[in-house]
Amino acid sequence: MISHENIDTSKAKKLALYPLGNGFNLAAANLNFDVQLGDGIRIFLENYMASRHHNEFWVKGGYIQIDKLPMFGNPDWYTKYFRVKIGHMEVNYGDTHFRRSDGGNAILILFADNNIMDEFATEIGGEVMFIRQKVLWQCLD
Repeated sequence: MISHENIDTSKAKKLALYPLGNGFNLAAANLNFDVQLGDGIRIFLENYMASRHHNEFWVKGGYIQIDKLPMFGNPDWYTKYFRVKIGHMEVNYGDTHFRRSDGGNAILILFADNNIMDEFATEIGGEVMFIRQKVLWQCLD
């Protein structure tokens, strides 16, 4: 156990130290697996390892992403224009989605926002992205 002390000579006693408890906070961490299954097919699995308020290990979400269709002879129309993601993943609700903390990725947030409504949810669903002239259109389910 760590201890600390301070001699507070002020009349208001505002330099007093707070009492310390036993142990240390757990490090905040995530463990991600990004696995290439085949040409144009990959699986992403994101896991919470630990943070300040929990010490369990659990799956945050995961999905399969299909950029090519090797099982159907890699049709050019699909490879050129489409990307499909299916699984249990965070809901992508725009830029705000990338400026919030999930406890393990707080170091990656350059400009954290204080939003009135800040959803953090993982849902089962899919995304179909249509790529045309370097512009993405998304359909979410």
